Amino acid sequence: MVPSAPASIGKQRDALKTEGVITTKDGELVFLRDHLFSSPSAAGCVLTGRSTNGRTGWRNASGQSINDLEQLALAASTTADEGDV
Repeated sequence: MVPSAPASIGKQRDALKTEGVITTKDGELVFLRDHLFSSPSAAGCVLTGRSTNGRTGWRNASGQSINDLEQLALAASTTADEGDV
């Protein structure tokens, strides 16, 4: 946790530890089971211990962010819809 992190991030981490979702091992956060976060940013904040924009921070192996993938899907959908006209 960085000193400037909102208290809510620490509270969420504490709640996830209490629920048995995460633990800390050798100074690293470890997930013990799957957990569905309310948003990509909420997941990123808990993992990094600071405020973060999950839509741009999460990237796949090709380096594409969630925003990038969404834009590609929208463009493909628009192209497909134009073919239906």
